[in-house]
Amino acid sequence: MYTAAGQGQSAVVDALLDDGATVDGSAEIPSLNMGSYQRTVDALSRDPRIGAKAVKGMQASGIVSNQPQESGPVIFVAIGCNDLATVNVLLRHHASPMRGWPMLRSADPFISAVVLLKAK
Repeated sequence: MYTAAGQGQSAVVDALLDDGATVDGSAEIPSLNMGSYQRTVDALSRDPRIGAKAVKGMQASGIVSNQPQESGPVIFVAIGCNDLATVNVLLRHHASPMRGWPMLRSADPFISAVVLLKAK
């Protein structure tokens, strides 16, 4: 479902949800091969908006790592891709924009939606 949402395939997301996929579920994002990971770290380190010092700090704190990670709900993928059709499909299937983002769990859903859209 994550792949379909990331590719703007709202009909596939809808079909998967109709077939029983969990609307607010998560998935494990596998680690990259070491070459890809190192190229990514090198690119971030060279980026003047980020820089090597920030990357090292993010690595030390675990923000940037090459460990498998659990993803958040697929609605965040659709929002990140500015895919209104898929967001609508997910909301129709009762996706919760509050689930998976702890700082927004206690906020009003409308404010949460504004924050999510402005973050992009």
